[in-house]
Amino acid sequence: GATAVAIGSENLRNPTACRDIVLDLPDVMKRLGIAHLADIIGCAVP
Repeated sequence: GATAVAIGSENLRNPTACRDIVLDLPDVMKRLGIAHLADIIGCAVP
């Protein structure tokens, strides 16, 4: 879906984007109080 396209596009600009996301996401989620990734899927959709 669109998420895969966005990550793929970023990976063209930054070859370590996927690794960076995997490593950084748990800390970002914890800081924002997000327990499960599923809790925020679709939140940006109006």
